[in-house]
Amino acid sequence: MASDRTGVIDDDKVGSVTAGGDFCLDLVQDADKEVWAGPLADKKWAVALLNRDPLANATITVAWTMFNSTADATYGVKDVWLGTDIGEHKGFFTASVAPQAVTYIILTPSA
Repeated sequence: MASDRTGVIDDDKVGSVTAGGDFCLDLVQDADKEVWAGPLADKKWAVALLNRDPLANATITVAWTMFNSTADATYGVKDVWLGTDIGEHKGFFTASVAPQAVTYIILTPSA
């Protein structure tokens, strides 16, 4: 992922949008739904699923292909806020996110 510097977006929704850098990938730009991901050590990923809608729950999916992994890859998913392992997921992970809330997960590639 280090070579993909053009896919990195800095978009704080209040100013300008810039591309390039080494921070996080804005993987989904869908009005009130956002998926942000950043690489960690040992091929892990930190992923934030954001629901900016003030009233409705949002179903948000992160697909492994969004960050240059294969569609048949399997990752262990851990919910950071709850401190619980959610289990192994192949290809993608979907969560229901409350209004104006964030689901924060760590993805660990399965051996």
